[in-house]
Formats: sequence, C-alpha cells, structure tokens
Amino acid sequence: MQCKKFLLGCFLIVLSVISSLDLQAQQDAMHTQYMFNTLMYNPAYAGSRDAFSAAAIYRHQWVNFDGAPRTGSLSFHGPLRDKYGLGLSLQYDNWGVHEWGIVQGSYTYRFYLTPTTKLSVGIQPSVLYQSSNYLEVNEGLTDNPDPTFNQSVREARFNAGFGLFLYSNRYYLGVSVPHILDNNLSALSNEARRYRHYYVAGGLVLPLNDALTLRPSVLFKIALPNAPLQADINANLHIRDVVWVGATYRTSDSFDFLFGVQVTPSVRIGYAFDLTTTEIRPEAPAGTHELMVGYDFNLRNERVITPRYF
Repeated sequence: MQCKKFLLGCFLIVLSVISSLDLQAQQDAMHTQYMFNTLMYNPAYAGSRDAFSAAAIYRHQWVNFDGAPRTGSLSFHGPLRDKYGLGLSLQYDNWGVHEWGIVQGSYTYRFYLTPTTKLSVGIQPSVLYQSSNYLEVNEGLTDNPDPTFNQSVREARFNAGFGLFLYSNRYYLGVSVPHILDNNLSALSNEARRYRHYYVAGGLVLPLNDALTLRPSVLFKIALPNAPLQADINANLHIRDVVWVGATYRTSDSFDFLFGVQVTPSVRIGYAFDLTTTEIRPEAPAGTHELMVGYDFNLRNERVITPRYF
C-alpha cells in the first residue's frame, strides 16, 4: 500500500510540473492510443507481454483538411527464450506531397530485478524511405511555376535507436530515443531534417474495486532544438477488464477521448477521437479519428497475467 501511494504521488507531481510548461508540437507521428503500441517508440518493449503480440493503428488527422496527415502502423513482437525479445514495426505516413515508410527492428535483453520486476534494454535499427512529389506544388500554376519544385525526390535513410523499459504487473517506466541520427530529408534544403526525439513514458494500474481499475499514464516527447516538451496525459478506466473508457490531454494540441473492448482474451479493439484546440480547428471541425486492433497469439506459460495491462 505504501509503495502504491508513493508511485501515485510521484506520478501526480510530475504531471503538475509538466503541465505548467510551454509545450509545442513534435515531428514524429503521434498516436493517441500510444499505450497499446509502445513498441513504436520504445524498442525495449519487445517481448514484455510474455506473448506473441501484434497491434495495428490507423489515424486520420484533421478530417476534411486538405493534405492532412494519415498514419498507419503495424507492430509485432514476442519473447525469445526467457530473457530475450524480438520485434518488428512498420509505419506509413502521408501528408501533403510527402510519404514516409519506416521499417524498425527491435532486440531486447531482460534483467530480473525481483521475481515480479524486470528491466529491458533494447536496440532498434531502422530504415526510412521518403517520397516527396514536389511537382504537385506547381500544379495549377501555369503562368509562373516555381522551378525549385520541378522534381520528385525518393530517398532511403538508415537510423538506429535504443530504449530502457522497467515494468511489473502494476507499473511501467520507459525511456527511449527511437532514432539517434538527424537524417537529412530533402535534396532541396539541408534544413529539412528528421530531428532526434526523446521519449519518457510511465503508467500505473490502480484497482478501485472488484469491477473497476484505473490506469493513468503519461508520455513525454521532446525534439531539440526545434520543439520543446510535449506531454500526453491519459487516464483509462477499465470496467471488469472488458471495456475501457478514457481521456487524454495533449498539451497545446487537443483533448482526446478513448473507448475500447477486450473482445476475447486475445483480441482488443479501440477507438480514439481527438478534439483539436489549436488554430486549425475551424478548418477541421470533424476532428481526428484513430482505430486500434490488438491480438495476442498465445499465452506463453502459466506466469502470464490476464489481463495484461501493459
């Protein structure tokens, strides 16, 4: 009980400090349901569910806004023997004249700090494929087209990242840098770069009674030097471990609402709606929609906890 109070107190203190800062948007693709696809930003998560797991998320941002981002991601990971984990993540982004395809591999090694607490160390090689059709910029400009945009660019970039993931059945804390190198992203300008992002994530499981479980979590993101800190502050209420409802505040960006169902012990489905609070809201009043499907292929052994909150 004292440990639970201490963890909850630390969690609330961090939230109060972070919420007082002036926060900005990030460069990497965002997911409102990040807590169901942790592998996308932390390679040390691979194998932590003690089951072979897959998760897919599709996000349509700022519906009805021309050129708005659309993101699809698919991740798969599982344990390898007792202390190792492997994972694979695929991501596709489309916004304006740009398309990104990202392939990430993950390898982890786990240390048992106690019988119920583990620390995973993960590394993540990745390849980014970028396609930018700058010819679309000149479409319709028959009188004075800009010669700078008379080309299309297709490039591939290698990168690598690492992460740490401390977890038990009741809490987790992760730190990660998914891509260390600041890749150049355009043949037109050296200023177009994919900047290094830093992530810190944490969450708790707080049983309220036999039917209700509260699961608060937070994800901090920072990309220096162009974008300072941003935070996703979330709380999901799980009802009999079958249905969950929740809300997220994404600092200086949106209020988000989540709903999900654990259809079977292996299958979970989730939906999130983001209500934008920035100046773009009048141009995209339909908001942002996100769908998630997760599947656990099998239970590895009798030590697996069901439900698996993390």
